[in-house]
Amino acid sequence: MIILACAALTLAALLYVFWLTPEPVRAKSAADREREYLQDKREVLYENLRDLHLEFRMGKLSELDYQQTKSRYQEELALLLHQLETVDKPERVAAVVPGRCGRCGKDNPADNRFCGACGAELPRTEETQ
Repeated sequence: MIILACAALTLAALLYVFWLTPEPVRAKSAADREREYLQDKREVLYENLRDLHLEFRMGKLSELDYQQTKSRYQEELALLLHQLETVDKPERVAAVVPGRCGRCGKDNPADNRFCGACGAELPRTEETQ
């Protein structure tokens, strides 16, 4: 009976492990990786500022040391926040190309009014309007 229970438990564990299909891993773009790195660094700097303030209030730092270290952290944080803003800015919008779908990017014949792939209305040229 114990052998049967162990076999059933082993089978259940193997089915659980191998039956589940893992979700595909989405590759992160360079901008996403950069944004995550900068956000993590921002959190570390905020934590450092909080710890610095706590240590000063506990009397572990002199006023001069506290002000110098605080200003250095704040300068680094300001630069980091500027970098985060530039990473988050959307890239330039591509020029409108006749026949190219703005939604899915598929190239279509110039005389089509709608995309053959997704059905979105295609940008029209000045001549046809």
